[in-house]
Amino acid sequence: MNFLEAMNTEYAMSKRWLKANLGLTLLFYCCLVSAAISSGAWSKWITFVGFVVQLGIVWARIRSNAHYALGESVRRPAMLQNGLGTKPSQLQLAKINAKYGIRFSGEPITPERYYESKAEPGARRLLEITEESAFWTGELAERMASLLRFLTGTALAVVVLAVFTALQSGLPVGRGELVGRICMGTITLWCSGELFALYKKYDSLSRGVQRVLTDCEAIKEHPEADSAAAVALGEYNCCLASAAVIPDFIYKWNREKLNLAWASRNPQTIVSSKAG
Repeated sequence: MNFLEAMNTEYAMSKRWLKANLGLTLLFYCCLVSAAISSGAWSKWITFVGFVVQLGIVWARIRSNAHYALGESVRRPAMLQNGLGTKPSQLQLAKINAKYGIRFSGEPITPERYYESKAEPGARRLLEITEESAFWTGELAERMASLLRFLTGTALAVVVLAVFTALQSGLPVGRGELVGRICMGTITLWCSGELFALYKKYDSLSRGVQRVLTDCEAIKEHPEADSAAAVALGEYNCCLASAAVIPDFIYKWNREKLNLAWASRNPQTIVSSKAG
């Protein structure tokens, strides 16, 4: 298994566990609403199922983060290898194997398969692939954050509307308490729970990576500062360290638009792509 295969494998596993996390979160919300509506023995069983689902949510989050961390541990030496032409040491490969139990050869990511840069290995190439990675990461993270902001905002608006409607309609005390429990559960789960935590991660990633892009632009104006490219990569790595994996559907929805946006740096590239 080479670097590219190992990285993509671990990111894919992280995405699967993220989907499981969000699916279980939705199931837990259904349990929460059902427990609020039901009574008697059924209420106890639904509460128990909700407890088990909560454990599953935590476990899915842990597994997603673990596979994401492994993908990141492979991506970092892969970018250095591709940018500077350096080869990871056998000790580095052994440490990844010991920590995560994955074996791979450490073969390089070939330029035509991943990065656009045509520069020879060195500081210039490292800077270019860092800038390209930061552009895609930042744009995708911003779009994911916008989606989650819309979902959490919509959930909050629905809760406010439900409370206002309940107050205006003069519901009996029993039904009023039921609506109150459901609304509190909705706020807790969707507006301050998993979705909100993910929103903060993607928003923080987007903002941090935008700073990396700004630094890359500044470094290009002083090409003699070779060490600055490694610093930019370090900043990019720090942004990703505490982030979450970005789902595939965000990439698929925005791939064509972002390809054109990235190609707009070179008008000749756009002309060639349209001619093709």
